[in-house]
Amino acid sequence: MSLKASHFLDHILPKLGHIETYASLTLDRQIQEALDAGVRERRRRQRQALSLQLLPIRMNIESLTRRYAFDLRRAEEGKGDAILEPDASEQEALATLEAMHRQLGLGENTRE
Repeated sequence: MSLKASHFLDHILPKLGHIETYASLTLDRQIQEALDAGVRERRRRQRQALSLQLLPIRMNIESLTRRYAFDLRRAEEGKGDAILEPDASEQEALATLEAMHRQLGLGENTRE
């Protein structure tokens, strides 16, 4: 699987941001506002599970970002749109990110 630097910047990174925002704002608010202790505990477990799922995704995205830092910088500046070639772990992380984004209903349901 390969992807353009612009796609990574414009679609992949924002999806990670959407999920992290959902985890930090929505679930944390639900934890704080829950009157029922059982609901509060379920939300805490969901928050913890989501954080654990995001850890390898973040690590792999950071790896990809480091490896293609020059190309991504050029794409941000509008000076190129290199093809990125994620390794197997990075590909798995990107696929998991896409699936999580769809499951949480945080945006479009199709791949760009």
